[in-house]
Amino acid sequence: MRLIGITADPQKADTFVGYLDHLGKGAMVRPEADQFAVWVFDEGEALDARLDWQRFVAHPDHEDFRVPAKPQPESLPSETTKVTHLQNPAVPRPSWQPTSAILAASAVAVTILTWFGEDRDDLFKRITFGPMVPGGAIPLSFDFAEPWRAITPVFLHFTFIHLVFNLLMLQDLGCQVEKKLGRWHFLGMFLVLAACANFVEAAFGPVRFFGGLSGVVYGFLGFVWVQTLSSSPKRFHLRGATILILLAWFALGIVQKDLPVTNWANGGGLVTGMVLGGLELLMPPGKN
Repeated sequence: MRLIGITADPQKADTFVGYLDHLGKGAMVRPEADQFAVWVFDEGEALDARLDWQRFVAHPDHEDFRVPAKPQPESLPSETTKVTHLQNPAVPRPSWQPTSAILAASAVAVTILTWFGEDRDDLFKRITFGPMVPGGAIPLSFDFAEPWRAITPVFLHFTFIHLVFNLLMLQDLGCQVEKKLGRWHFLGMFLVLAACANFVEAAFGPVRFFGGLSGVVYGFLGFVWVQTLSSSPKRFHLRGATILILLAWFALGIVQKDLPVTNWANGGGLVTGMVLGGLELLMPPGKN
């Protein structure tokens, strides 16, 4: 394949691909960060296609480029839409957004202040899911008089790798959501995912002493996944490496029971995120 041109206007890219398709030249659109790249399949047609692209950029309304659109069944997405939703490993990692950056910094701060969970005084005792008793254990029941405990365990991390892994996944998935839907929408989702993941882990997990952002991360994975499988115009995307790493880690946690993995939190977050993704698609276009 050969790259022909890049534009910030997805409609312009689709129009030119339609023109090439009308000429019998195979082409497609691929998202490149916030841009849209036009590629042709046959390298032998690249030179002519580039010349046509230059004419198109200079005169996009020229009659040469006005070709009738091919009708497609409503139940099936167009080829361009399918390509947009491919898991493209070339898509760069999103930049940090303000709210997600603050939450990530909070996780780093809590992890350092509790020294990866080894310092179990003061701050640590205030943010575990259940209040700690003198023997250092955590009761099974949730103390509704201290509601912040439903959320705060996500800021606890017990190893450096644990922290870095979750921050990278939060940047890859959560920052997309904040950028596309806004900070308040993102923050609301973060709180819902954190609470659901923590309650599921507390209810079904093997221990009551847990923490980490992974349940939230898997929640954003579920949300973005549902969006990419739909015809959502917001153009969410999943990198192939992200899917592989998260699903492989989830499967490993199921197979290796002795791994320190909060699989119930991860599963609860994943299902909650998929439900939220479905509800987002059901909302009227002016509301989502």
